[in-house]
Amino acid sequence: MNNLEWSDKIDMYLTDKMTATEKAQFESDIQQSAELRSQLEEQKLLMEMVEVGTLKSQLNNIDQKWDRLKKEDKKLDFRNLSIAATVVLMIGIGLTWWITRPVPANDQVFASMFEADPGLPSRMDETLEYEFDDAMVDYKMGDYSKSTFKFLTLSRDKIKPDSVQFYLAMSYLGDQKYKQAYETLKFYEPEDSRLQQKGEWYLALAALKVDQQAESKALLQKISKQSDHIFRQQAGRALDQLEKN
Repeated sequence: MNNLEWSDKIDMYLTDKMTATEKAQFESDIQQSAELRSQLEEQKLLMEMVEVGTLKSQLNNIDQKWDRLKKEDKKLDFRNLSIAATVVLMIGIGLTWWITRPVPANDQVFASMFEADPGLPSRMDETLEYEFDDAMVDYKMGDYSKSTFKFLTLSRDKIKPDSVQFYLAMSYLGDQKYKQAYETLKFYEPEDSRLQQKGEWYLALAALKVDQQAESKALLQKISKQSDHIFRQQAGRALDQLEKN
């Protein structure tokens, strides 16, 4: 999908014109595409700047009306007009602060480096793993509250425990429940080496969101020094960004 098509979808998303299904699919796309997240933030910032500009225009109109009424020397009570001007000014100041506020380094690194794991194929056949596949479908559709509940249930049933634990943590991350994701991955020790490497990477990112930067850096350094680690390059870039900030 090209940038123009994304722009139309982003506009519908920000103005709440999507259906529930479209919104869920779009939020799933956001989680999986760093480029789309960047375009979303740019378009959101532009929209906020337009809102600030509109408020400034309204404030200018009030000022002009004030001056005109004073020049006409009419005996009017300016109290309500003054209150309105103050309210508009305060809203404008608040929006300006929101747009220009500094973004914490940890959040910047997380936003630029996080991409949701794509998940596993779902066969949906009549096997004992049907429940796992069902939870995986919800995860891949971006319905993280449902997948969280189902993976939690499966964790008690001991079905594919290593994969269940990992995708439970991924569901927490997708649902922006960073503390739960961090705690789920903290003592995650799967037998599969690939899952182990994935767990380390996402733990390092989750640690950033719960203000455990020292732990995150230690993990990233460990990952960056392993030549066979699947997230070696990403870990190096994340460390560079943390050092710059």
